[in-house]
Amino acid sequence: MSLRPLRSAWLTAALLLAAARGGLAQGAQRIDPALRFALRVAARGAPAAARALPAHRPPGVLAAGPDAALVVPGLAALDPVGPDGRPTVRVLARIGPGGEAALRRAGARVGARAGNIVSARVPVDGLADLAGDPAILRIEAAAALRSGGATGLARALGRRSETAAGRRSPFRLAPGVPGASPLRPAGLQGPHGRPSLIAPGLAASAILANDIGVEQIGVERLRQRTGDGFLGLAGQGVIVGIYDTGLDLEHADFRNAEGGTRVLFAWDQSDSSSTRNPPGRIGSDVFGYGHECSAANIDAGACPLVDNIGHGTHVAGTAAGTGAGTGNGLPAGRYPGVAPAADLIVVKGGEGNFTADRVLDGVAYIFDRAAELGRPAVVVLSLSTQAGPHDGSTLLEQALDSLSGPGRIIVAAAGNWGNNDNARPGVPQPATHSHGVAAQGAVVDHGLRIPAYTPNPGSISDAAALELWYDGADELGVTIISPRGDSVAVATGDSAVVATPGGAIYVNNASAGPNPENGDRQALIILFDSTEAAPPDTGLWTIRVRGDAVAASGEHHLWLVGASFENPTRPARLDPASNTHLVGSPGTATRVITAAAFVTRHEWVGLEGDPVGSPFRETLGDIAFFSPPGPRRDGVLKPDVAAPGKFTISARARNGQIWRDFPDFVEADGVHGALLGTSMAAPHVAGGIALLLQLLPDLDPEAARGLLTANARQDAFTAHPYTGEPDGVPNAQWGHGKLAVERAVWSLGLPAGALTLDVTPLPAPAHLAGARGARVPLFRLNAAADSAEAVALERLAFELTGTDAGASLVLIHDQDADGDADPDEPVRASVPVPLAGGPVTARIEPGPVVPAGASQQFLLALEMSGAAPNGARFSARYLPGETRTLGTLSGARDRFQGPVAVVESGERTTSLVEPGERLALSANPVRAAPLIISYAARPRAAAIYSIAGQRVRDLAGALGEGSAAWDLRNDRGAAVASGAYYLVLEFPGERVVRKLFVVRP
Repeated sequence: MSLRPLRSAWLTAALLLAAARGGLAQGAQRIDPALRFALRVAARGAPAAARALPAHRPPGVLAAGPDAALVVPGLAALDPVGPDGRPTVRVLARIGPGGEAALRRAGARVGARAGNIVSARVPVDGLADLAGDPAILRIEAAAALRSGGATGLARALGRRSETAAGRRSPFRLAPGVPGASPLRPAGLQGPHGRPSLIAPGLAASAILANDIGVEQIGVERLRQRTGDGFLGLAGQGVIVGIYDTGLDLEHADFRNAEGGTRVLFAWDQSDSSSTRNPPGRIGSDVFGYGHECSAANIDAGACPLVDNIGHGTHVAGTAAGTGAGTGNGLPAGRYPGVAPAADLIVVKGGEGNFTADRVLDGVAYIFDRAAELGRPAVVVLSLSTQAGPHDGSTLLEQALDSLSGPGRIIVAAAGNWGNNDNARPGVPQPATHSHGVAAQGAVVDHGLRIPAYTPNPGSISDAAALELWYDGADELGVTIISPRGDSVAVATGDSAVVATPGGAIYVNNASAGPNPENGDRQALIILFDSTEAAPPDTGLWTIRVRGDAVAASGEHHLWLVGASFENPTRPARLDPASNTHLVGSPGTATRVITAAAFVTRHEWVGLEGDPVGSPFRETLGDIAFFSPPGPRRDGVLKPDVAAPGKFTISARARNGQIWRDFPDFVEADGVHGALLGTSMAAPHVAGGIALLLQLLPDLDPEAARGLLTANARQDAFTAHPYTGEPDGVPNAQWGHGKLAVERAVWSLGLPAGALTLDVTPLPAPAHLAGARGARVPLFRLNAAADSAEAVALERLAFELTGTDAGASLVLIHDQDADGDADPDEPVRASVPVPLAGGPVTARIEPGPVVPAGASQQFLLALEMSGAAPNGARFSARYLPGETRTLGTLSGARDRFQGPVAVVESGERTTSLVEPGERLALSANPVRAAPLIISYAARPRAAAIYSIAGQRVRDLAGALGEGSAAWDLRNDRGAAVASGAYYLVLEFPGERVVRKLFVVRP
């Protein structure tokens, strides 16, 4: 079919009349193709369908942005009405001498400057003059970025489950789901094999109160919680900057021990109210929009900044939350972040949709405020886009590199575009990358599948945008073929806009020559509805690449940058696609440290006390199904390191849309919640860098990357990427491996501390009850660390004798040092010790961490199960030769002084039968076998009878010295039913009858 060109302002060189003087034509190489397309849209006028979108929607091609700005193909943000009533476009500009003055002459508002790159809002009618001004070297449309997509991933999981299993919640785990335990994910344990999560109501047998992710990166020994504060390495003196959707300022996780805010400054870039208070000039930068709050404003309750989405609050909690918030009767301190003593500076960029100019302003603002305070800062950017050449050369990426330096480090999420196909059942993911090699005269076909969809009303409201990048020495022709067979071919150096009944096609194949930032060529392809009657066809579109003049390699890469087609189960996707080169910008910036995501959790305890979680599961420890592999297009390795990102429990914003959409993601305490995405991995890395900055305030990005990558943890997962690469690390899936902050700290060679340990027997009690939960006191341990560093007791070993198959050895922190284990004093370790008479060696590993310069007292006790007989004898021996210590900052091992010889506890004997009593029962009602019947003198006979007087079980053969056991079975060996029974024991001259109640679970 013949294709008719689209006419009117779309094709004229007189865009908005300003180009009539030839300005844009003369300076076309200075204006990037996305911006030129945005100007065509501006010339035509904003679509009638422009509207605010739900914040959880994936980035659309044509959608209203945070200020009713028109976001053009995920690439450019155009404000139909700017600050002075003129249409403006958000840009980043590389300038020469006099460049800022030139921008202001054109009516632009200039924001932050990074090197020779500035952010600006430029009137559309001033672009022609700027394009011809020699002081303006390059103008790029401010790319549309989106927070890491955690909600989109959750929505994808939910859609997949509803398709397979009806309308039930996909996250409510049914009985029998593998790993559906309220205690911890199946098979996942923390360091040294200890449980990683303690369930509500579980006796405090463990250990630390961290999310699994924080444990997995190895920071729990680096800091020590003391009441409402932290000692050791917890980010003291460092600023963590959060550029995201805002923060729940009232959340207790962001308050200090005195109740004041830990947020030093908060800037809401999206606040356009009449009462706004912009930051103004800070250093050499001017931030003339939005509303800024100081810590005093926040503490006075006068800061209007909120987090309507919840993403920013969750990211901030992982990086720097204290975990102090809780509810529903659960203890506080269960979910601290990586750097809980750091302060925060928060910038709200919008409701999940951001633009590159504001990102640059936000990062510059955080570093400017930190510089005023003379403090180091690390900034988290849990946002990304697939737009750009994927080689670190966009103006945003170069600007972020310029802002980075000593004490100024940026961490970015890699994005969520991976197609690793390792979750079962599978989860459909957008396939956004394809590549090939077009030899001289040959063609390579790539496909774009557009799913069935309901078109949006109006024109320019349904579209897909793609970018093709290839070597600047090559000339590659591009032909677009629609599903119905219409086609348009565009050679290198040309552009075309055509209309077909099945959608309009725009192709700009490097019409202004190679991109001056990297020397390569870009073909921008946009499929859209030029009229409401002709939306893009569904089905397979072909993008054919032809080798016209191949002087280099003919290698090319195609990315699907964005698509607005609404389909509840199937996204638009490239077909065929490749699972490589998918790390998004700004994660491809050279100096930015980029985080991939691996799996540490599939489930958690929900608000109703039941296990909830994802039914779509990778093997715990494997890369997350969505984590995108690199490398960059120029071969540079990205991501740098992988961190926990599926699922992470962190602070929940009270009014966050995420929690309204996914109430099952709320954790049992009501103030924390679970999310997934590389957005959750990035704050783990940023928090780890905050700890390094505490030790080395002038640490620069290259040194930080070196510390993290050289000390990354490798295992069976990291060596096997899903990218077709050979096995081994580093690779484009994992970077250098899994984040291991503790190892990085140890590698610094810090001074080593020492520990003094004193172990003495506790007095034997006059009366020792053996009921379930009773404790047999054994030893007092006094541990004192010198001032160099906190020292961890890595191992304590004891030999025990006695009779109690269900006993446990517990180490209790005697906080008041009175020698008694008070009910509210915490258990620091618990080890099962099945005692059957002979000696058993029990090892506590790891044990507690003693803060630097502190002395702590602990009590060692044997906790009884209720199965020990009357008169059972217990004793213990401390084995000094097996004691091990670890310096938390230096990594130095076994620097301690303590007993040389074995220390004996002496013998303790149970006295289960009270004076004047004949017997004692281990439980009543009896819920589980066995029932232990203890007595001071052995009876002649014993039996169990029903309430009607019939004998159920003769226990004569079970009578031992001091006790007998009933396994809740009758004489035929069958389990007895729940109900009431009589226990009858015959003693010389006396019959003792006790009523029993058996209650089966």
